[in-house]
Amino acid sequence: MFSKFIHDRIWGSCDHDCASKNNFKEFKKRSLEELNEYRKLHYANKLYTSESLDKIAQKEADRYIKTKGDQTCKLKDDYGCVTSKLYKTFITFFIQTLYDELLLTYRWKKKYLKRKHLHLVQLIWRKAKYIGIGIAKEKDCVYLVLAFSSKVKTHSGYKYNVLPIRNKYILKYRNLI
Repeated sequence: MFSKFIHDRIWGSCDHDCASKNNFKEFKKRSLEELNEYRKLHYANKLYTSESLDKIAQKEADRYIKTKGDQTCKLKDDYGCVTSKLYKTFITFFIQTLYDELLLTYRWKKKYLKRKHLHLVQLIWRKAKYIGIGIAKEKDCVYLVLAFSSKVKTHSGYKYNVLPIRNKYILKYRNLI
């Protein structure tokens, strides 16, 4: 998929060791850059980091470690949430994997996504303006939480908030699809 092109351009040779430096500062920076590239494809504005959402996401990631695996997001109803647990060696593929899953499961013509994949729409939800990223480590795994300033609540907002990839990007990346 063309997402590999975007991913490779942003991450280059940055692996887990690179991404985890300075308390995962590099991971957060590059993940936001990658996510914003995917959002641009769908007419969604850039997300900006929010210190308060970072704290909320971090609290949620820490809660996961304490509860030994409850991946149910416990954030307030005001915030969108995407969570994932993965081996630390795959941390740089976090955003790309989520985005690819969204592309494969969303029904673009019907503007529909099965409930179990609903959280993925948060990635390109146009109404969201801010994001927080939380990371907790446990042995060889990391638990990642993305907290968004706007939550996907129903399918009714899809028409405005979830748009297909813009034609100019389909033409640009057509050889990579």
